[in-house]
Amino acid sequence: MKSSGEIINLLRRLKPTLESKFNVIQIGYFSTLSPDPGNPEHDIDLLVRFSRPVGWKFFELEDFLENKLQRRIDITTEHGIHRDLKEKVLSSVHYL
Repeated sequence: MKSSGEIINLLRRLKPTLESKFNVIQIGYFSTLSPDPGNPEHDIDLLVRFSRPVGWKFFELEDFLENKLQRRIDITTEHGIHRDLKEKVLSSVHYL
C-alpha cells in the first residue's frame, strides 16, 4: 500500500512521461488522498490539463496511472467536472 506521500512523489516522478507520452501539462489530485490514503479500495481523483486534444489517449493515461500507482484512478478535466461540483473541486485541487 502506498501512502499519500508516496503517491504524490510517484506522480511527480512520472510528470515528464505524462508530458511526453500523454500531453499532460498539469496534473493535480483532489479530495481522495486526504481521508484514507492507505485504503486500497479508495480511488485517486486526478484533474489534468492537456496541451492538445488527446482522444483515446485519455483512457490509456488512466490505465497507465492505475498500473503505476496500483490503485483505481478517476481522471477528469476542468471541463468534465459537473457544474454543481466545479467550485468545490477546483478549490481543493493540489497541483504537482
